[in-house]
Amino acid sequence: MDMKIIVNIVFLLILLHSCTEVIEININDSEPQVVVEAEMPESDFAKIKITKSLNINALDSFPAFENAEVTLQDNLGNKEVLTETSTGIYKSLSLKGVAGRIYSINIKKGNDDILSRDSMPQAVKLNAIVVKKSQFMGPSFGPNATNPADSLPLVDVTLLYNDPANVVNYYRIVEYRNNKQSAIYLDSDKFNNGKQVKKFLFSFDRRMAPGDTITVEMQSISRAVFDYFYSFATSRGGPSSGSPANPTSNLSGTRLGYFSAYGRHRLEVILTPEMLK
Repeated sequence: MDMKIIVNIVFLLILLHSCTEVIEININDSEPQVVVEAEMPESDFAKIKITKSLNINALDSFPAFENAEVTLQDNLGNKEVLTETSTGIYKSLSLKGVAGRIYSINIKKGNDDILSRDSMPQAVKLNAIVVKKSQFMGPSFGPNATNPADSLPLVDVTLLYNDPANVVNYYRIVEYRNNKQSAIYLDSDKFNNGKQVKKFLFSFDRRMAPGDTITVEMQSISRAVFDYFYSFATSRGGPSSGSPANPTSNLSGTRLGYFSAYGRHRLEVILTPEMLK
């Protein structure tokens, strides 16, 4: 090897070594916060999951917030102390959600006193779920796919519904594939108020076979809950997101979580061979 080349390589290694510096990052522990995931579905019982957040250096799962006093009440004076059915999970056994009512929750334990209220909108009904084979094949599609499921066709899903006029609507759309939650979409009627809507549910991994089922739950939510889920999605990072921050919560007494009283309508479709041709 040429002596000049050897000298250059040695010089480069010395330079790289001299530029290496150990950087220590100070991460301060934060006070654990109560995390509330509270839902009051239309025509169903309330369910509230309560946990505690962890410091950044903790490796365990979120600890449950047990033995709390959780009270649910509506604007007509109906009231119930929820039952802790399992550790950190509280459910109503008598009160069910009714559209148009305003619900409030109060969570008490020690020095923690958490309050929230939410108004349940009227449900917007789905007219139909249109399912068809996607024109997009995908990189793993075909006989050379490494996973047998990858050889199944991709499926497109479009929702058809009428958005009510003169009402501001916010939606949380939950998709289930074979009874397992698979995707969540947020939407509003900002651009289609009072119109007949065709809502395409975008997905690159919806590979399905005849006999499989697709279920969609259309949740009509309040503006406060929409803002929470939207800020939660953007706080997790993305091309246009800023520095991570806590999402906008509709709870007082803690900064983490939400309380959603929502109207809902569900439709289910069983896939047929004709849909996948």
